[in-house]
Amino acid sequence: LPNFALMDGGVYDNQGVTSTLNALNRRKEGIRQADSPECGFALSGRGDPPGPQEWANWMSGRIRPGAEHRTVDVDSSDLDLLIVSDTPVRKASLYPRVSMTEEGKPEPVGRLAKRAQKANSNIGKITVGQLSRWTIIVTVLLSFSSIWAVEQLIVSMWGGFKDKSWSGALSASLEFFYLAPLLILLGLTIYILYLIISNKARAIERLQQQIPNWTRNPKKFIDKLRLGDLVKMGVLRGASVSVLTSTIYMNRIRGLGYAVAYSRPDLKNRVLDNEIFTLQVQMEREDDFEKMLKTREAWPPPPEMARIVGKAATMPTKLWIEQDEGDSLTDLDYLVAAGQATICYNLLRHMWEECRDENGWMDPDTGKLFENTLVEWKKLIADPLSLLRDRKSKSRLAELNKQAAAM
Repeated sequence: LPNFALMDGGVYDNQGVTSTLNALNRRKEGIRQADSPECGFALSGRGDPPGPQEWANWMSGRIRPGAEHRTVDVDSSDLDLLIVSDTPVRKASLYPRVSMTEEGKPEPVGRLAKRAQKANSNIGKITVGQLSRWTIIVTVLLSFSSIWAVEQLIVSMWGGFKDKSWSGALSASLEFFYLAPLLILLGLTIYILYLIISNKARAIERLQQQIPNWTRNPKKFIDKLRLGDLVKMGVLRGASVSVLTSTIYMNRIRGLGYAVAYSRPDLKNRVLDNEIFTLQVQMEREDDFEKMLKTREAWPPPPEMARIVGKAATMPTKLWIEQDEGDSLTDLDYLVAAGQATICYNLLRHMWEECRDENGWMDPDTGKLFENTLVEWKKLIADPLSLLRDRKSKSRLAELNKQAAAM
């Protein structure tokens, strides 16, 4: 079948739905934008509705009367099927359970973990006031040490010059490089002390502004803050921002993209969401479609397919392809095999649920495609790696590797 693939638009258009609908709308209205270095940045001449409400209506296929752009109506000549393939990783709860014993107590940790927890608890008990005092003491000691070292260096250099012993003067000058780390450490300590004092003063000022009627100096409360509590607050803040950007925001972007695509009446039966964990979810339940597959000896999937899909569905984003020791499959093999099984299953389900009428009748051409797809699905049931092996047998990778080795 004629088809083409599009990349998504990153975070802005994570599934590529918006750009695809935008292209369809422009095609229906005959909008053509000349190729130029400013393509995609120029606001004039693009043909899109400039206002947010009109643009939203245009994207959703609902144009109000009197609008500059006519109603967009996508038919089979424009688009047969829009397959939205996405790889959102199924994650465990954001608040994982602590493993408990039968007595209801947290499970004991190892000896090394206990030592680490004890060390962290001791460091966490240090207060801001104690840190300030220790920083002042270290700064004073480093200052005296630096002054004494500089004085000894100057005396040595002066003695060399006075006795006209240039080698002694040069040797004393080289000793300055041994003094440099001490001076750098002193500078860093002074900078840390400055940060502590300035941030404390800023916090005290803000507290006095927010709560003007203090009965005691707020400095005493700040000095009693523990470093462990401050670190926990920083970690919680960082974790919340990370979850907001990587989970909540991305899920919201995905939801908006799907909402636009599925809300358009002209795209009914023409949108198929192909999520990488679809099979993993469907194996946990069974409906009429799975019952039909079972009568055709095409359900349930074998344990090997469940293992492959589970591995791919929980695989995090990686910078390179890896292969576990003793495993014949690489990360890419898992992803390809899981993708082949998932799209095959989703195409079958889409034709079964969206391409039949109320009486169960299906167009003959669609029915032929359904049977062909079912044949491929049965091959995957018998051997989840069958399509992967077929793909590799037709690949030019071996030929390219030989050419690269011969160069």
